[in-house]
Amino acid sequence: MKYIDSWSEKERHRHYHTISNPDAPFKQCVAQFGPPRSGTTVVHQILCSLFKETTKTHSHYNQLKQVPDFWVCTIRDPRDVIASYWRVNRNVTTENYEDTKMSNMDIDEFYLKHLRWFHLVSDYHKLANAIFLQYEKYVNNFDYIFDKLENGAHETINISINQDLRKALKHNHSIDRNKQFASKHQYFDQHDAADVSGLHGNHIFSGAHGSWRLLVENEKYMTDKTNSFLKAWNYDE
Repeated sequence: MKYIDSWSEKERHRHYHTISNPDAPFKQCVAQFGPPRSGTTVVHQILCSLFKETTKTHSHYNQLKQVPDFWVCTIRDPRDVIASYWRVNRNVTTENYEDTKMSNMDIDEFYLKHLRWFHLVSDYHKLANAIFLQYEKYVNNFDYIFDKLENGAHETINISINQDLRKALKHNHSIDRNKQFASKHQYFDQHDAADVSGLHGNHIFSGAHGSWRLLVENEKYMTDKTNSFLKAWNYDE
């Protein structure tokens, strides 16, 4: 693997996206990882509102030049991750999804695209200072995120998120509000360059757990394909 010291500025920007917030209530520097389409965007928004510096990546932690105070990692049902990635690449929306379904060939293609990111999850589990957030537990309950940050951070980090701050973050970064902002654009490759929210057009389908079933032709094929990760991440129950 190449280390960040050998990367060009363009490569750095593509692999690591850092937002600084000098007015943040907490002065820690946080790094965030998750497979694409695992709910990283809304978590990144919240982290940027809370911490002095937040770096988002879909790459390996050993490529980050500066060691963060702690990591925040997101996981999501791999079937939803793969279907969501296919959806935004094919510009499938809530209006046309019944006309276009994910074939077995599509499942094979997008499973392979995500395989390296799925394997990285295991590497991040080795970090002592990593907090793992499960998409299905926080998508409609941001208190889960706040509680995990307070209780799951490294023991030397003291974080207390009061009720007023929690209320403001829930309002500013709600799924409904994100859907509203994303609706300004029609396609996923469209976004405002000056917008730090990370939102693209067609960014959110429903946000619900299990929405992959609405998008695939063959549910069993998808489940069999992702079976090893379903077991590893406790989604096989």
